[in-house]
Amino acid sequence: MIQYLLVRPYPSLRILFTSPSLQIPGMLQSFFLNRIGDSGAKRDNILNAMMAGWSVTARIKWFQLPVPNGFVVTSAAEAKNVVIDINAPSVIKAQILAGGRGKGTYDSDGKGGVRIVKTPGEAFENATKMLGHNLKTDQTPPPGLPVSKLYIYKAVTISHEYYLAMTFDRKHSSPVLLISDEGGINIESNIDSLHRLWFNLGTGMTDEIDAYIQAELGFSDSEMGRVRHILQQMVKLFRETDATLLELNPLVRTEEGDFVCLDAKLHFDNSARYRQAEIFGLEERSPEEQEEFEAAQLGLSYVRLDGIVRCDMIAESIVAAAKEIGGFKVPVVVRLQGTNSDKGLKLIEESGLDNLFVEADFEEAARSIVRLTPKSG
Repeated sequence: MIQYLLVRPYPSLRILFTSPSLQIPGMLQSFFLNRIGDSGAKRDNILNAMMAGWSVTARIKWFQLPVPNGFVVTSAAEAKNVVIDINAPSVIKAQILAGGRGKGTYDSDGKGGVRIVKTPGEAFENATKMLGHNLKTDQTPPPGLPVSKLYIYKAVTISHEYYLAMTFDRKHSSPVLLISDEGGINIESNIDSLHRLWFNLGTGMTDEIDAYIQAELGFSDSEMGRVRHILQQMVKLFRETDATLLELNPLVRTEEGDFVCLDAKLHFDNSARYRQAEIFGLEERSPEEQEEFEAAQLGLSYVRLDGIVRCDMIAESIVAAAKEIGGFKVPVVVRLQGTNSDKGLKLIEESGLDNLFVEADFEEAARSIVRLTPKSG
């Protein structure tokens, strides 16, 4: 396989990955997107299909993972009626394809996208200020994303919050379990608390992994039995749906001693579209992603990023990321054209990295791809 990265730092930056099965090394993706800054580039996973939160909840519930019974509403009147039926304090969550909703801000009242209401009247009032308005988080474009759906469920009394996730570690060529006893909205600032446990998709969780988790997170034997069931079902869901990310955050222990997943995230490999027709039929996209959707129909992975980007900054990120993952295993052709492109090309040429090729001309870049393809198999 050959990977081709095309960067054009004009007012609208576009990246086109010309292989539908292409996976950017995770560290490269992180370095590249983080260095762009507030350009609206921070997508949860730029090569994977995404579901809205309520669809994810339905999917993980089918795999016997503990989630609260919830309801999707599209109007303030519906929100009021749902809370009347629940007849208890309830949680209202904005449904957008981005994380960080709890810490986000609405353009209507400056409040976040996750709210607790105690009465039907409060539900109506808050839904009025949430539906039809933009919610801005650290993972959305600068204007935020419009909210057309809300998800409502009965609030639970929380004793402790945990973080559980499964994804792929490309450096180790293995799925990895990430787990922490400091889950919730602050998990990104508590990265040091994450335990990383590599596992085999065929065998799933082992006794050694279970023992480690129980010792490190302090679960009782009774609690560990329930956590073990959750982990087993996560492996089953992750494997059978061709997921690239399954995240439960937070998984809470209630004051009654139950474990409940209050929020979840699922991403799926585009390469598995033919196997997972039902799942991809549920895929949701924001209005501004229409170009990406049309590209996906043609077998292309396409991402549109706002903002003017310096080529030297992009080059620094590519080099740093490549060194972090131990270099590229297949040929990568980079064509930079625009602001500080000369500096960027020089940085890459002087990096000394194997399998990284630089071209200033688009036509020459295409020729390099053709020339290098046989070498990559």
